[in-house]
Amino acid sequence: MPEFVNTVVLQGAPVRVWTALTDRAQRDAWGPLVDLDDTARAGPAHCGWAVKGLARPVRMAATIDRFEKPEIFAWSCGLPGVYVFTELFELSGDDGGTSMMHSISARGLLGRLLGPMILKRMHKLMLESDERLEKYLRWRIVRAPARAQRAARPTRRKGKTR
Repeated sequence: MPEFVNTVVLQGAPVRVWTALTDRAQRDAWGPLVDLDDTARAGPAHCGWAVKGLARPVRMAATIDRFEKPEIFAWSCGLPGVYVFTELFELSGDDGGTSMMHSISARGLLGRLLGPMILKRMHKLMLESDERLEKYLRWRIVRAPARAQRAARPTRRKGKTR
């Protein structure tokens, strides 16, 4: 089965990275490889693939295969035995940082025949997606303390006091 693996070290605790991977609003903010509709639990979902030349993404059924917070998130889509695309994220680390192993693979008859060609392009997209996630998490960490400082300041009332 053809497979590509990328490992990156990300800023933030595994729970923060996990939330960026599984929370719908955060996924939309950093733009993952494939758009998943429901990433809140294991089970059925739908995914969307952006195809060059089409205005809207191609939609299909998907399955969240593993949902082990905050360590493993895996999903797959396709036709069993013919072509199944799988994406896996494995997280490990502590509050100082998170090591994320991200892999994509193709199984089935077409997966063996066409997988290397398809996954070569998907590998490039996976690396770009991981880079966007890394930038997003850096931005979140830089912005979080600034928000906390603003909230801690007392507000001043304008106008007369009684």
